[in-house]
Amino acid sequence: MASSARCAWMLALQRGGCDPELAACAAAVHDFGRILTGKQKGHAEAGYIPVKDFLEESGLFSAEEMESIAEAVKNHSRKTETGTILEEIVKDADVIDCYQYGCPFDRPEKEERYEKWRREIGIL
Repeated sequence: MASSARCAWMLALQRGGCDPELAACAAAVHDFGRILTGKQKGHAEAGYIPVKDFLEESGLFSAEEMESIAEAVKNHSRKTETGTILEEIVKDADVIDCYQYGCPFDRPEKEERYEKWRREIGIL
């Protein structure tokens, strides 16, 4: 959670157009569905309602922020689709974080997204 959040924070700062705190919060909860279900398949969608409920209970977010975060959670596994700035940051933070911990890319679109980020920052 913490490393994904940090990646998202830095991506939001780098790219602009997204509040870094909101990006970090979204990345921190992006795998909520996996924690609840114990499954990889469908975990992004499974996290949508529980994340909204969790955020609402916290009292820290506006309705618009809660919806933005929950949508980013729901859509973070759709790596080939382009979403909002927040969704794209969460998707990228997810693959960068996976790479940092040596997790293999189980789908080509994850590796493609990672390589695109590397080009974006001038590593390739």
